[in-house]
Amino acid sequence: MGLLGQQALEGGLATAGLGLAIHFSIAFAAASVFYMASRRFTFLTQHAVSSGLLYGVAGYGFMYWIVVPLAFVNTRHSVSRDVRP
Repeated sequence: MGLLGQQALEGGLATAGLGLAIHFSIAFAAASVFYMASRRFTFLTQHAVSSGLLYGVAGYGFMYWIVVPLAFVNTRHSVSRDVRP
């Protein structure tokens, strides 16, 4: 809903295709950033599993604390996910 707004819920197959394309574009961009960084910093290839896990946690944090609040301005973070009045 962030990119298209409320109309995203009524878009049908075209909106689903756009969402799929955007999802894979973001994933490809994240993988490309890690790959380019690994060419410069050899630590990332020497310790690939731990580096990949830390990069995943950093990516999750970026999406959760920066992207989601920008896309959904009226929502708040909640540990319990309870709906509040």
